[in-house]
Amino acid sequence: MTFPESMLSQDIAPDRITKAKLFAVKLVESMRSERIGLIVFAGAAYVYMPLTNDYNAAIDFINGLSTEMASYQGTAIGDAIEVAEKAFTQEANRAGIDNHI
Repeated sequence: MTFPESMLSQDIAPDRITKAKLFAVKLVESMRSERIGLIVFAGAAYVYMPLTNDYNAAIDFINGLSTEMASYQGTAIGDAIEVAEKAFTQEANRAGIDNHI
């Protein structure tokens, strides 16, 4: 998810960040049999919540997201993908799974 200040824009009601958070919660609710994690990004990306089966925690983390979390603005989608890939690989290595991402 990306949360630069542009996410406060109201071109989508009520605003982009609220709409994104509502979508993310629905996505979590539809993935109840999967492990999930959260990567947040704006000018940089980082793991906000590591992979887990705790869907209630994931929803709490999503609801706690804000634009103030971004150290600097931007849309570092490439960094977010790299962070996610690294997180999956590290998790697979810990679990002893042969992971070919």
